[in-house]
Amino acid sequence: MSWASRKEVRCFGRARVIVGQLGAALLNAGFAPPGCRVVEIATHNYALNDVWFLCGVLGHRFSRIMAHGGTEDEFAVTPFTFALPLAPALALIDDVLNRL
Repeated sequence: MSWASRKEVRCFGRARVIVGQLGAALLNAGFAPPGCRVVEIATHNYALNDVWFLCGVLGHRFSRIMAHGGTEDEFAVTPFTFALPLAPALALIDDVLNRL
């Protein structure tokens, strides 16, 4: 198990916006101040609600961008690839940044 370093805790502790691929590292949003905007990039076959739940508990504003996974096996760990529809993703990120 990997733990967040002091540097990561300080970085997330000052974040106003966090954008990242689904996974355990995105749970570092737990160190962010209330009201932080969190944008998770997930795939249609592997979209969990752990980050969404954490954000709700902590008062963060959560959004999810759905990418197209390169595999139908939701438990495949390597290699895992996905395609992100760039225009909608950039539009959502622009919207998030404009609301700061």
